[in-house]
Amino acid sequence: MKNLNEDLKTGNFKQLYLLHGEESYLKRQFKNRFIQALVPEGDTMNYTYFEGKGIDIQGVIESADTMPFFSDCRLILLENSGFFKSGDNPLVDYFKEIPETTRIIFIEDKISKNCKMYNALKKYGSVTELSYQKEDILGRWILGKVKEEGKEMDSSTVHHFLQKVGVQMEQLHNELMKCCAYVGDEAVITKSVIDAVCTTQVEGKVFEMTRAVAEKNGSKALELYYDLLDVKEPPMRILALMAMEFRRIHQVKDLVNRGSPREQIANRTGINPYFVKDYMAREKRFTKEGLRDIIEEIARLDQSVKSGKIVDRMAVETFIVQTSAD
Repeated sequence: MKNLNEDLKTGNFKQLYLLHGEESYLKRQFKNRFIQALVPEGDTMNYTYFEGKGIDIQGVIESADTMPFFSDCRLILLENSGFFKSGDNPLVDYFKEIPETTRIIFIEDKISKNCKMYNALKKYGSVTELSYQKEDILGRWILGKVKEEGKEMDSSTVHHFLQKVGVQMEQLHNELMKCCAYVGDEAVITKSVIDAVCTTQVEGKVFEMTRAVAEKNGSKALELYYDLLDVKEPPMRILALMAMEFRRIHQVKDLVNRGSPREQIANRTGINPYFVKDYMAREKRFTKEGLRDIIEEIARLDQSVKSGKIVDRMAVETFIVQTSAD
């Protein structure tokens, strides 16, 4: 992101940009900042937007070849084109011939770093991956947003907020604004405010459920399970998410046993670095054999439900009770 901020600050823009990754909030923020920087307000003559599959490539080239009208540059923005996944594309050769007055920005969810489009754009332009952010970055960002709203939040509350809401910045921003509105004239956002106001993601609830199971707190795990049922979450989806969580714990335990440091564990498992220490704490409560048994039991219950041997709601409830037992 440093290179994007530097270009926006100095006004020294490259002709080609690719912004990709799962953090949609950052992609949208940079998209809007580039538009504001390159296209005067109300200028519809020098800005062209393309979106989705089936984009007319020749139309993109013709638009890019058009000289700007009473402006220094023309902006072409393409979003979720799918051009960076596979196959040949005429734009690969065109990247070498873009007029100096044209800027082209691609914003993509998923790409392949092996395709010709990616390598060509990397050669002639700038590529930035906007992924879910790490602990320190999210913490500073949250505190900055809180300060902008004239509120306060301590570091332990920030940690609680992240655990409850997750790491997606869009969700974090929305929930943070709800907290600010909730406290009104009060300056401090506390953990109790977060618990009262914030909507916990389903994955967050399941994360808490597996933590309760690891701590042998069956009543807490069942309480969270019933909360999910109350909002119409299917029992088998809950079980599938629990299976995913236990597989992660198993992965972490294996890497811990090999002496892998926290950063390497995050890279190998895909777990956000902020939450790796929580998984490392939970893996200590299980043996490798115990985790393998849990994963196999979930698979057995899944088959039993599908074959009609047990009702789905009861299957998950029984699993929670048995796994949480001392």
